[in-house]
Amino acid sequence: MGISLTGLASGLDTAQMVSDLMSIERIPYKNLETKKTNLRSEQTIFRNINTAFRSLETALNNLKLGADWKQMLGTSSNTSAIGVSAKSNAVPGKYQLNVVQLAHKNTVQLDGAYLSGKLTGQSEFTIGEATIQTNGLTGATKEELEELAGLINEQSQEAGATATIVKTSATGSEYKLVLTALNTGDSMETDDPANPKSNLITFNVDGEDLAQDTAAGNVINNKTNSNTLNAIVQINGVEVQRSTNSIDDLIEGATLSITGTGASTVTVDRDTDAIVKKVQEFVKAYNNLIGLVKDNLAKPIDDDKMNPLQGDALLKRIDSELYNIFNSGVKNAGDTKSSFMEQFGLSIDKGVTAGSLMTGKITFNEATFKNALAEDPDKVIGVFTNGLPKDTDTHTAGVITQLSGIINNYASSATGLITNKITGYDSEIKFVDDRLEQMSLRLEMHELRLKQQFSTMESMLSTLQSEQKWLTQQFESLLKSNSK
Repeated sequence: MGISLTGLASGLDTAQMVSDLMSIERIPYKNLETKKTNLRSEQTIFRNINTAFRSLETALNNLKLGADWKQMLGTSSNTSAIGVSAKSNAVPGKYQLNVVQLAHKNTVQLDGAYLSGKLTGQSEFTIGEATIQTNGLTGATKEELEELAGLINEQSQEAGATATIVKTSATGSEYKLVLTALNTGDSMETDDPANPKSNLITFNVDGEDLAQDTAAGNVINNKTNSNTLNAIVQINGVEVQRSTNSIDDLIEGATLSITGTGASTVTVDRDTDAIVKKVQEFVKAYNNLIGLVKDNLAKPIDDDKMNPLQGDALLKRIDSELYNIFNSGVKNAGDTKSSFMEQFGLSIDKGVTAGSLMTGKITFNEATFKNALAEDPDKVIGVFTNGLPKDTDTHTAGVITQLSGIINNYASSATGLITNKITGYDSEIKFVDDRLEQMSLRLEMHELRLKQQFSTMESMLSTLQSEQKWLTQQFESLLKSNSK
């Protein structure tokens, strides 16, 4: 049961007195709470910086390898005929192509009446490598043709073809069995290159290949309409044939997608825009990191406010190391002079002389970068990606190599200085929490004692007041008796 302080005996607001006394007693507790808030705020800052390091690492990973800088782009002047995709090993160049014919699938159409005359009395027929049992079907009716098509489709892989039924007249009842090869071109490669597998459809009934019988128009084989089912392409005047419309062996490292006939100029070159985008992502990540560091090192504009990490030694060290990378040259193998990032369009605080105006952020000149990459791509790539050979000074290490080392030093999940700093804050906050818990218990007990003391005081005052009243009454009674 709680202790009630009424102040009825003393006339004092003892509840307010206890509250005021406890407010004074709680000052150290509130100071600890403020310290905990500040610790969490500082820890959050370092967490954000650690995250920014990780974002920078992600951006660097897209530029770390030489292959990341050798993205190639294939373009076609006639995209309705040819599409182009290029890998990093594609050979730059310009090629004149003309698509004469697309690769297509062999199709065979057999008239239902013609087919039924051939299958009469036959127990089986073969399509490709598939043997089909007729089960008495001849194809004389639509229903029988559909059943035959179903039997063929059950063995389509062995047959090398699929079957469908087509009605040939809007008003009549004539139907055709249409066979379509699974693959385009005349043949496809096998494990034995000298013996490719034919994509031509064969339909053998009692030793006769119906797919080649075009008498009286009963059978239509689209192979008879041209010399080949292959794609026919002329490249720089030389005619070649391929069995598919996706051709990856005409231009090294490039795949041509044939979609129509016609001439086109195909160009393969370095995909500079893709590289620029990666560099832009790197610049953005770097600027975000250095911005966080600088903002938390700086003195607030408002003099009434305080920056908890202003002048922090660890942040100053990060700031200095990042800045030095862009002010130290990098030597490629065989170079007598160092190259600087500014030569490639990446500069920091160019032309700024006042320390208060320096941001530490990178300004990226895309045009300068593109010109440098076109003029000497190996130099640009080397300055960014060079590894750090043993027994050589750090000036041979590329910018990305140096930055990767810094990231590992500060943000490594095991030994990173910032990681350890964040862990250290966890320990400090736990220590403060323990002290707050102990202090809270002491304050609770102290408040209880004060309430008990004031309660006792009120009780004693009440007793004394009662005794005083009784004595007063006795004296008054005595005085009245003596006056008679």
